[in-house]
Amino acid sequence: MQILTRIIRWLSSGLIALAVSGVAFAGVGIVYERFALQQRLGVDDDICWLALLIGPVLIVVIHRAVHEKVWAAVATLAAGLVLAGFGVFQFMWAREAKASHVPSGPFSGIEHDFGVLLGLFMMLVAALAALGGLLALVARYLNSTARRIRGV
Repeated sequence: MQILTRIIRWLSSGLIALAVSGVAFAGVGIVYERFALQQRLGVDDDICWLALLIGPVLIVVIHRAVHEKVWAAVATLAAGLVLAGFGVFQFMWAREAKASHVPSGPFSGIEHDFGVLLGLFMMLVAALAALGGLLALVARYLNSTARRIRGV
């Protein structure tokens, strides 16, 4: 039972790391474009891809520091569910806007396609976070059940 709990805990941490990497990539990309870092610092936009390393690096710290606390798993699950709601809202809004759009050129309405992609990306990150939080709660439950069975 202890091996299964460890596998579930590390799988949960990996899913949360993917979610953190996705959010970091989007955040760094937005900051890069918003503050025009290429003109100011001469930094290429490949720096945004380094943000994907934030998740795995940060998850080691998170796993060591807070994996024993239940609030971390609940907060991750709740954040995933909230982000899923926003993702569904964004997706539905963009699809409705695209359906009522009157085309006026070859690239007219492309912003609605990007809105749909943003909604799908948000739902993907939300699914990773929610599944990671849920697996962390399952690992906690299995660990406490195993302790009760052993009588510890």
